[in-house]
Amino acid sequence: MRGSLGSLVLAVWSNFLYGEAQQNRFQTVLTTQPTCDQCVPRELIVAPAVGFDLTLTYGTVAIRYHNKTVVSVGRVNGSDDYKAMMNRLAEPYNLKYPPFDNIRDRLQWQYDQAQRRFRQSRGLPSTPDIETLSHFLGQLNRLAEESTPESIPPAVFPSLPEIPNLPFGDFDEALGWVNLTRLRSYKSTPSPVNQFNTAFAGMGYGICTHWSNVEQCDSEEVSQPVRHTLTISYTADEFVVERSTSVTAYWIYRDARDRTPALGSSHRPLHNPDSIKDYWEQVGDRIKLVALAGGDPRSLDTLVLMGESAQNKQLLDTIWKALSELGKVDLYSALQTPQFTTEFVAARGAAEMAKRAQAGPNGCVERELCREQREPGDE
Repeated sequence: MRGSLGSLVLAVWSNFLYGEAQQNRFQTVLTTQPTCDQCVPRELIVAPAVGFDLTLTYGTVAIRYHNKTVVSVGRVNGSDDYKAMMNRLAEPYNLKYPPFDNIRDRLQWQYDQAQRRFRQSRGLPSTPDIETLSHFLGQLNRLAEESTPESIPPAVFPSLPEIPNLPFGDFDEALGWVNLTRLRSYKSTPSPVNQFNTAFAGMGYGICTHWSNVEQCDSEEVSQPVRHTLTISYTADEFVVERSTSVTAYWIYRDARDRTPALGSSHRPLHNPDSIKDYWEQVGDRIKLVALAGGDPRSLDTLVLMGESAQNKQLLDTIWKALSELGKVDLYSALQTPQFTTEFVAARGAAEMAKRAQAGPNGCVERELCREQREPGDE
């Protein structure tokens, strides 16, 4: 196989860890949920819910309406400052926090904190990155607001790429500068949701239908099969393959991952036949590398494609060839849905998750009075 193994990240989840996850998953249903202090306001139940998906160079917006329609609103291309920031925040992880093992890192951290305090004292975002991000989030929000005559609550469900060098508190501060808050689900971690999770939801996997009743929703998600998923993201800036064990859209355990910026679609050769052949062979090798690294490739049962370039015919042919060589040729059925587009699949999944976080009870059981106030079609 071509290419080094340097960018391949393996997360080998032991049987104990996976069993523990399964046990916790069932405890979600078996444990009695607390009673909600108050009903979800009617205006939030019927209001549209907004999902953002941020990539390294652009963002997409989708809205989930009360009538169950999900609309792919549009795309905002990032500024040069945004693109430089996102690529700097992307993998590999290099953030440093106390305690430090050398004085240089400690002095740098103290300097950064002083800079933050100085900017805050002047009424500015804590860092230039937060300022850049807030401008971009404001553009996405304006796109959403201008797309519908309905009133949209000032809260969104964002999904992010793998940007380990962005402190999540900075992301929430950026939202605050454009008068937005982040919708959160009791099912997910406090950090923003990864776009691989929202893409999984955008394919219709791992989310319940009856989400106005917490216990019913949890039971429904428990009954769904655990999926062994191969996710491929193909954008102008990177080619990413990830193999995962997907319990729900909120709980996805990574088995293996490979990120190769040099195989992004902007680097795709167009004229030299030998270069074209070599490029697609490298793409196929990366797919097989991850499929094999995460376990028996024959156990894979779900394929998720995302990114603006992921419906490229040569990519689809390469995926088919690679999976055929591994004995898997039956993963394409979900991609044949009408109007399916890989560019918006993560934003659409974020919008579905936004609706549940906005209009459903957040980890508690509504009182009978609240349930009686809900109307048919409220889910």
